Amino acid sequence: MRGALEQMLVRNIIRTIGSDITYIRTIDGGRIYVEASKEISEALSRFFGVVEVLEVYVESSKDLEMLSRRIRELLCNTLSGKRFAVRVRRAGATGYTSMDAARIIGSMLLECSEGVDLENPGEIIYVEIRGDRAYISISSMARKGFGGLPLGSSEKVLSLFSGGFDSPVATWMVMKRGSPADLLHYVMGSIENSIRALRVGEVLIKRWSLGYGSKAYAIDFSEIVSEIRSKIKRRLWQPSLRRAMYVVGEMFLERIGAEALVTGESIWEASSQRLRALHAAQKGLDALILRPLIGFDKAEIMRLSMELGFYEHSSKVVESCFIGSPSPPDLDPGELLSEFSKIDRSVFERAIKGSIGINYQENWEEKLLSSLKTASFSIETIPEGYVVVDISRRKGYGPIKALEDLEKLLEKREKLVLVCEMGEASEALARHLREQGYDVYSLKGGLKTLRQILNIKST
Repeated sequence: MRGALEQMLVRNIIRTIGSDITYIRTIDGGRIYVEASKEISEALSRFFGVVEVLEVYVESSKDLEMLSRRIRELLCNTLSGKRFAVRVRRAGATGYTSMDAARIIGSMLLECSEGVDLENPGEIIYVEIRGDRAYISISSMARKGFGGLPLGSSEKVLSLFSGGFDSPVATWMVMKRGSPADLLHYVMGSIENSIRALRVGEVLIKRWSLGYGSKAYAIDFSEIVSEIRSKIKRRLWQPSLRRAMYVVGEMFLERIGAEALVTGESIWEASSQRLRALHAAQKGLDALILRPLIGFDKAEIMRLSMELGFYEHSSKVVESCFIGSPSPPDLDPGELLSEFSKIDRSVFERAIKGSIGINYQENWEEKLLSSLKTASFSIETIPEGYVVVDISRRKGYGPIKALEDLEKLLEKREKLVLVCEMGEASEALARHLREQGYDVYSLKGGLKTLRQILNIKST
């Protein structure tokens, strides 16, 4: 098994950076030796299955005295002002032991340094002797890898990918266990926000999906969200939306040949991610749902997001779901399934049929914009006769209405300007309501713009 995994890792390396490699082979002890035409150690450290990358000098090991002198020539300057230790590993007949080699090499380097420190050295000299070759490196030249299993050694998965802080980290963790991951993004806010989310996917795929051609897909969730809002009890909107995500994901699995769904859910990250809510949302579904972050808190997730290179991009993605109702604490799975059954399955089938494949090697942003409706319903002022509705709040304040007022305002066919924190969710909701025939706009810039307008009016 170990040999097969090593060969899979070699194949992944060749597929990805083969044009820069002049020589590659596996050697005993889980080592892979690579020669390249340019510096590739950083790229190698990002392959799953790699624990450490060492840049090495290769010398003859036949004469220990000559080898020790050569090591002195290579590394003497590096040891100036430092304490050091020598670690020697040996395989095959050489005429000397590992202890002999460590002693002689150490004595040769002694005057280059501040002395030997076997417990807490400032530098470690690594010498691996195999046959007639010696591979020489130093700890300051080492680059840590992330370990795990080579991509492709486990079954393919499908990530329900929002692009925020959680889903990229969750996807990465499953990929680390050898599962290639395709991404499925649901468009539920502005198209611009989905583009920002899919840019996170681009970082994930280009930086970490090495050796496997991961793909991304975007699905317009507008009709599904409209169905939930119009047919299901308001208190069940949020868990119904989560179940709809699972249902569409489960239907998509077979289409791409994946074995499981991956989500960024963790316990109590939101009211809809309490155990009872998660159980109710997935009850009766056959899909295996993997939640690698289930026990993580937000600080741990953010730390990993920074370490893995996602944070800068994920921080620009806005939480744009406009369902607007938290999961009830006493959520009953039976009631949720009964309400959810009011949605015709054909809605999900139409959404999947309209899925948009994302190829990150092409101009995918332009393709997404042209494939989805791009008309903007955002305005920078509040026209005379329009009612302002803050959809980020349940209760209104002063002349500003809120979510609890929205349904009555729509029934009365009032002219509305929706506002939310950033103007993302409100634009998405305005787009859907206009498709249903309502006279609705979104306030561009969100609450910041609203505050400016109110301040001007008050003065």
